[in-house]
Amino acid sequence: MADEPELTEGAEGEWVSYLQQWLATLGSYQGQVDGQFGPVTRAAVEHVQDRYGIGGSGAAGAETWNLIAAARDSGPLEAGIEWGDQQLDEVDVPEIGADEEGVRA
Repeated sequence: MADEPELTEGAEGEWVSYLQQWLATLGSYQGQVDGQFGPVTRAAVEHVQDRYGIGGSGAAGAETWNLIAAARDSGPLEAGIEWGDQQLDEVDVPEIGADEEGVRA
């Protein structure tokens, strides 16, 4: 993940839909995946940010995208563990733009 935009309330489009899908996967978003960054999406972003200790600004910036990349790239979860229950220290958090060994290009 290297080209993710910073998303804030009022944003629209495919990136917002992608964000909403991952917020739902992480157990923080129960709204409709509609590509509209409104109050429900902002609250879900804040929840994920607070839960994983990356600051609750409500904007999806680099740290939030790193968290999503870690969730996406962490592979299958152990039986019985849901994404929303997985702690940040249980996954390897790669830097955006880093290769498989964590080296930034």
